[in-house]
Amino acid sequence: MIGRRVVGRSKVMRLLPGRPPVLPGALAMLLMFLAVLTLAAAVAADRAAKGWGEAIADSATLSVIAEEAEIEAQARAALSILRETPGVREVRVMDPAEQRALLAPFLGTGIAFDAASLPLMIAVESDRNVLDAAALDLRLAAEAPGVVFEDHSAWRLPLAMAAARQRNLAVIATGLLGMALAMGTALGVRIDAASVGESVRTLKEIGMSDVDLRRMFLARIGGVLATGIGIGMTVGLIIVGGSDSDQTTTGLAIGFAGWAWALAPFTAGLGLLLGLGAAWIAADRALRAWP
Repeated sequence: MIGRRVVGRSKVMRLLPGRPPVLPGALAMLLMFLAVLTLAAAVAADRAAKGWGEAIADSATLSVIAEEAEIEAQARAALSILRETPGVREVRVMDPAEQRALLAPFLGTGIAFDAASLPLMIAVESDRNVLDAAALDLRLAAEAPGVVFEDHSAWRLPLAMAAARQRNLAVIATGLLGMALAMGTALGVRIDAASVGESVRTLKEIGMSDVDLRRMFLARIGGVLATGIGIGMTVGLIIVGGSDSDQTTTGLAIGFAGWAWALAPFTAGLGLLLGLGAAWIAADRALRAWP
């Protein structure tokens, strides 16, 4: 009996008329391409947040905000305190060009500053594991009240939160793309089943089991899905390319690096399994509808 034989993919193509549906393959290609772009953007955002966080983790700034006559005395007091503070590696007075570069990401580059409008700023390099920021704040408040100490913690937290949100959005977006792939694959199987309905009825009448029939639909749809997912992943990887995580301090280049390269094939494998599962369920429902 036919139902007791192993049906290969080449035999499936001969037993069922017509070509496999192209809808699942085209949809899989598009969705996998979008998934690669989504993952690449999430990896880039995470890398940028870590790069910025590491760049400012051991740095701080002191702003001397005082009357013009008191600026020099306040700055000398602050420098003396910093040089006596455990964990402080280096201190230096920032020139106006450095101050403008520091403020540019927040205020833009089109704003004109003159030297008189900028406060005197002192750059501090420290060992965050040794430095007691709270004690330093108290001493500065007592001995140099016109000095404001900024350890950039207010910048690091938003960066970490933004990276976490980007990762969550990437997971949600990839999940939605997977759901769309499953729905499109199921629809393609239903259309395919309707188009070859007479052949399926004939095969059932001569003894082919529903299990073998489901395998036939899976064989028809599996190659289309795998091809579409493979093309979508390849095109996506070509477009985003790869970037060395050490290439820049901020890691702004969109692409994969290190372990992140495994995300694309891992997602492609999950997508293929999800599509095949949806095809199996859709074929089972279609076969149950036939006597």
